[in-house]
Amino acid sequence: MSIFESIFLGIIQGITESMPVSSTANMILAKKIFSIAESSEFQSFITFINVGTLSAVVIFYWEDCLKILRGFWEMIFQEKILTKIKNIRTFLDQPNIMDLSEDKKIFLEVFIATVPSLIILGIMRCTFDVSRACNQYTLFIGILSAMVLVFFDLFSKTSMTKIKSFSHAFIIGIVQVFAVIPGVSRLGLCLTVMRLFGYSRTASLKFSFLLSIPILAADVFYNILFGNNCYASGNESFWALNMIPNLFAFLFGWLSLKFVTWFVKKHTFLLFCLYKIILFLYVFTIVL
Repeated sequence: MSIFESIFLGIIQGITESMPVSSTANMILAKKIFSIAESSEFQSFITFINVGTLSAVVIFYWEDCLKILRGFWEMIFQEKILTKIKNIRTFLDQPNIMDLSEDKKIFLEVFIATVPSLIILGIMRCTFDVSRACNQYTLFIGILSAMVLVFFDLFSKTSMTKIKSFSHAFIIGIVQVFAVIPGVSRLGLCLTVMRLFGYSRTASLKFSFLLSIPILAADVFYNILFGNNCYASGNESFWALNMIPNLFAFLFGWLSLKFVTWFVKKHTFLLFCLYKIILFLYVFTIVL
């Protein structure tokens, strides 16, 4: 893979990771266009390129990330939260009874949404083969997931801007687990459930992206520590081939986030879903 090809893939990853259009399918198409052979180094590249898009999300939502960090500090070091939880169900459904600050609340929302899904994903990684093979079922699932998102997006009648309860956060987090199914987008799943619950498109995007931070970070660190030896070997050419594409992934990821958050203030997710359907139909005609 040449430096030009790696930069182009970085741009594709940066743009599509911020949209519910399946970045994986876009990368498959790009790999086919450039006739890039499947290899352990390429798989490492696909994982490591998420550093750029992850950084873009952190910078774009830096104020919310700062609130999460402040909430973490306050909850862990200044307040014994467990002593205040008398009933788990009441805690999940009525978080306001605990008189939490905004920082503590957003930290707990992300924590409750992320930790269970990370545990389940970790178990699945160690137990099952979660490779994203392309077949006719992937095509069906990818198109179906896009249609479901469009349905709930168009017919959602309410537009809540803040997470109503921790139970909502828990459910939104858990559905991320199903993103291991080939053809299913993690972002698309979160947006579908949040629109089903009645959250606004902007609020749905923001919370979905905040949840992506620990998920993407865990995926990168897992592959660095337990994946193939492309990272551990200290291969200078490998690292050089990844640094520049990550800069492009960061830049175009930030621009894509800027565009998507502006776009959904006035429009639905229909355009993104139509693109995903067309993309899946085309990708699977050239891959299968």
